[in-house]
Amino acid sequence: FDWQTGNSSVWLSAAAYCETNTYLTRTFKGYSTGFVASYVIDDEDQDVQGYIGYMPSQSAIYVVFRGSTSIEDWANNLDAVLTDYPRCSGCEVHKGFYKAQQSVIS
Repeated sequence: FDWQTGNSSVWLSAAAYCETNTYLTRTFKGYSTGFVASYVIDDEDQDVQGYIGYMPSQSAIYVVFRGSTSIEDWANNLDAVLTDYPRCSGCEVHKGFYKAQQSVIS
């Protein structure tokens, strides 16, 4: 476990609860100081928000998602039936999370 990465992850996760229109222009502070957000993830239909960016001091890329805050989020969480995962023969994944993930990569 790396405390620097862990602390940065906590601070970046907290920032994901801010308005999506602030992700690219905000000044990240604390353990996320120096982080550069470069892409906003925002799908209103599935209520999925987050961002992608990099931390130059760690030579690291972060993909950050906001946690559950709405009925739509909880509906996806509770849709726990397994569904086939097309990129792995015989693999199955959580249907709700997979649906949310597919909404932001398509």
